Amino acid sequence: MCTRVFWNDSGKEMIVGRTMDWPESTQPIWIVFPRGTKRDGGMLAGHSLGLANPLQWEATYGSLGVSVYGLGTVDGINEHGLAAHLLFLNEADFGPVDPTKPAVHAGLWAQYLLDSAATVGEALAKKALDAGKHVLIEKPMTAKVEEAEELVALAKKKGKVLMVDHTFEYTAGVNKMKEVIESGILGDVLYVHCSRLNLGIFQRDINVVWDLAPHDISIILYATGLKPKSIRTVGMKLLHPKVEDAAFVTLKCDGNAHAVVHVSWVDPLKIRKVSVVGTKQMLVYDDLDPLSKIQIYDKGVDNPPHYDTFGEFLCSYKYGDIHMPRLKDAEPLSVMCRHFLECIDSGATPRSDGESGLRMVRLLAASDASIAANGAEIKV
Repeated sequence: MCTRVFWNDSGKEMIVGRTMDWPESTQPIWIVFPRGTKRDGGMLAGHSLGLANPLQWEATYGSLGVSVYGLGTVDGINEHGLAAHLLFLNEADFGPVDPTKPAVHAGLWAQYLLDSAATVGEALAKKALDAGKHVLIEKPMTAKVEEAEELVALAKKKGKVLMVDHTFEYTAGVNKMKEVIESGILGDVLYVHCSRLNLGIFQRDINVVWDLAPHDISIILYATGLKPKSIRTVGMKLLHPKVEDAAFVTLKCDGNAHAVVHVSWVDPLKIRKVSVVGTKQMLVYDDLDPLSKIQIYDKGVDNPPHYDTFGEFLCSYKYGDIHMPRLKDAEPLSVMCRHFLECIDSGATPRSDGESGLRMVRLLAASDASIAANGAEIKV
């Protein structure tokens, strides 16, 4: 039996520990393992375990671990904050060892993860790709650009599908938006405005941009085809001294088009809306509207082709009909999972592949850099 213990440290991080609930002392030893420590998956406390093909590795991250009876690592945390806690069961049956594959003894499994991964997602995704598995991973797929680059490179090396859960790219509304924009009905896209607002849910380990903006940024990149050249983010710490809970993200794109994303955990109303302004018509996507998620407005402004004085500058405003196309709705997660399986079977590149996940992490990292520089424009 083990008992988990939770307590807050700085008000941002949640610290997790446990008691062993053991009738005698397990003679725990704290051990510091520096980066670069070389390991053998078949050696435990200096003793060979007789594995035919033990995995050899070198620690990418330094860590602090606890052993029991001087054997292995049962609890630990690495320099990036990834924590591992192992439970050993006498009844556990790991099955026969395949001598053709590198093996790691159960007593070293936690240490292997601490040595080689910075986040839970990376630990699972990287290990799955290493084992020759296809991977569908939550967005954003990593916390750092370097980690995302490593996953993309590993998937290419292994020849496996790496797909990111950009769920809105699989909704009927966003795909209808993409269809309308590509048809040319709206003309050239000039401006996109996204609002993703609500009261909560507050996060302790990431800011509101990392939490909410990936939805809207993925919609912008997928549906409009705009290519950001720079990003500027103004973040506000309204209720928490260390985490931005409201922000405005501005993307400057090719062709002088702009996109603005407003995200917040501190608004009284729940809003999930995207407005697209084109040279001919305009479109609104309201994810919370059950009947008319897509509305196409035959509205626009015509500028005079030439003017010499302000008095000659008279815009012509157009007010036309509103068209609400019917959508064949389907559960987005189901659509996404089917697409993942189809890509595995056919070898096709997923709609939201690893490269799109990497692009997202790069934009989020640039957003953090902009916030740190008081809203400065950052090239991407």
